[in-house]
Amino acid sequence: MFRRIAVIPFCITLISCSINQESIGLQESEEKGFFSNGNYILQDPPPGMARIYVFRDNSVVGSYMGYTLRIEYEPKLNNKGVPNYNNYQDSLGYMAVGRTFYADVWANHKIALMAKTETMSYIVFTPLEGRIYCVKGNMKNGFTMPRPNIVLVDKIECQEAWIDYFRQENIDFQNQWRKVYNERGDRILTEKPF
Repeated sequence: MFRRIAVIPFCITLISCSINQESIGLQESEEKGFFSNGNYILQDPPPGMARIYVFRDNSVVGSYMGYTLRIEYEPKLNNKGVPNYNNYQDSLGYMAVGRTFYADVWANHKIALMAKTETMSYIVFTPLEGRIYCVKGNMKNGFTMPRPNIVLVDKIECQEAWIDYFRQENIDFQNQWRKVYNERGDRILTEKPF
């Protein structure tokens, strides 16, 4: 009887700690992308680019922590299909509670979007030219600290989040963050990485 009781909380803990780690193919990358269709909330990217909108809601889990969203073009995946968090060409932005930002990325090249605290969450996919992709980034409970959890979401969820969370202060925050990050000598992409 004691063993059953001890196993149940452990299993629940493992389930609640699981984070998104996925690689999706070209067809699913196409399905996950969308166009603004004249929408006043989400705007299409410039030619040759794809646009990634990013948001983090006001969840209390890990609310005191933020994390950087990194990108690697044509990622070098290990034999299990996992990217290396330290191999990146750009840092797209800082994911803090209730913040939004967007970034234009070079289209038609496979990328790895990565976030890490105790462990890494990632999405490997191919953003296609002219399309919009939307990433929701939150935190899940971990063993020693909260873990990032980044997932691609659909157009409706993205629009609703941008209505709820978009503020001019978020743009100012990200611009200042990128400026400081760049001055510190960390990686902010200024030219094509390939």
